[in-house]
Amino acid sequence: MFKLLFAAIIFAGIVYFITEKIKNSENGSGTKKIKQKEDIGEFYYLKKSLFTPTEYVFFQELQKQNNNQYVIHSKVRLEDIVGVGKGVGKRFREMRNHIKSRHVDFVVVGNQGEVIAVIELDDKSHNFEKAKTGDEIKNQIFAFNKVNFHRVRVGEDYSERIENILKEVQGA
Repeated sequence: MFKLLFAAIIFAGIVYFITEKIKNSENGSGTKKIKQKEDIGEFYYLKKSLFTPTEYVFFQELQKQNNNQYVIHSKVRLEDIVGVGKGVGKRFREMRNHIKSRHVDFVVVGNQGEVIAVIELDDKSHNFEKAKTGDEIKNQIFAFNKVNFHRVRVGEDYSERIENILKEVQGA
């Protein structure tokens, strides 16, 4: 009887151990579970800059030519500037998924908080199929909603391009 009880305890321990290993591998292969709120900080690091080097160069030129006329926001979540219409019905979640985890590089905002223009800085990463799909979604959303939307290729003359964008915005 004792041997059978001992074998059952050992078996239960092995099952528990395997179950915990499976749970941990599903959580990110061996990553430590967060047990207390204080533990969460160790999973993150502060990035050196909000911008990539090319985004920073573009932002500096945009700020310079803006002359404090508009507020310039960067890395704005698409869902913060567009919403999903009520008419989509059961497709709400699907449509929201297209915008909730995407962002745009720069948003030019007027003094009432209105979106004046949206600017995307396109580098080589926009040549991949996944990026092209996301770009097409943005293109369609902004075209349909008549948003002053601009795609600027990395390597273009930023000064001239920004000057033209701001002239277009002022003329609108």
